[in-house]
Amino acid sequence: MAYPFDESGRADSHGRLLGRRKVEAAAAVEALLAKAGRVSDVGAADVAAACSRCGVDSARTLRKEFKALYGRYLDFCFEDRQLSTEESRDLEHLQQILQLGDADVSSVQDDVAISVYGSAVAEVLADLRIDAQEESFLKRLREELNLPQSKAERILEDHARDARSRAIHAATVADVTFIQRREPAGEFTGRSSAGLQAAVDNALGKAALAIPQLHWFEVTQLSGYVEDGAASQWYVVVQAGIRQENSK
Repeated sequence: MAYPFDESGRADSHGRLLGRRKVEAAAAVEALLAKAGRVSDVGAADVAAACSRCGVDSARTLRKEFKALYGRYLDFCFEDRQLSTEESRDLEHLQQILQLGDADVSSVQDDVAISVYGSAVAEVLADLRIDAQEESFLKRLREELNLPQSKAERILEDHARDARSRAIHAATVADVTFIQRREPAGEFTGRSSAGLQAAVDNALGKAALAIPQLHWFEVTQLSGYVEDGAASQWYVVVQAGIRQENSK
């Protein structure tokens, strides 16, 4: 994520007079923050002056807009999934110069915490499991975000369910391109005591002799013998074929 504030201020002059002034004032304050080396370089007097120039007397009038600015900066700080001491100080300073109350900041923090934690959980669950290191990371992040454990558990459950659904969908949806580009040419049997792949390779060896342009195969039958509770002989029937002439 790039630095969250834009020097252009994203101003939109449409709407009623007060609405236009509020947008312009919020844009002016954002431009101040964007041009500053650090958030702490902007003071409350700077914010008040920017608002005054746009015809807005009080920063309280811009509560909604300033909450959005605070939220963007908080999200930016958590890009690396941790909050440094310097970032914490900057956030406190930003709250002060934007005249945001504790309740305002708390509501923004809740929204950002849910978003950041949810994104982290989704990444961790990419392989459908959470190892000890990942569990420790999520615990640290939850504490850093001040996210209640009950909410964190609910987010984890929701994302785990979604991840399982995506995995099942991916595993059961047929590869249409593969199916459309194959033309059956025959069935061949293979057997081996060395394992399934060896049995398939045995069948494909026969298929390659009969079909020089062999391009694909599908195991249509699988069976074998058991000895001492383990597979001792693998037997397969393989359908094999060539690429369709009208496919690339």
